[in-house]
Amino acid sequence: MNKEMSDEYGESIGAVMDARKQYDDVCAVHGTESWAAEQAHDYLQRATVHRDDMRERYDGASGMSGKKPSP
Repeated sequence: MNKEMSDEYGESIGAVMDARKQYDDVCAVHGTESWAAEQAHDYLQRATVHRDDMRERYDGASGMSGKKPSP
């Protein structure tokens, strides 16, 4: 596992957290059925997919692919 991949995975987690907060904030202001909420939800979905892809790459590089992490 290299530091660059670890950093990118960490950033992808942060992006999902930011996207969730943005979605919550938009829904609070504009409502869950608004165009802004739809856009924020789409962004959250893209961030989540990217995070999941990074997790697969991270696990593959560390030999964890298909294995459950230790508790």
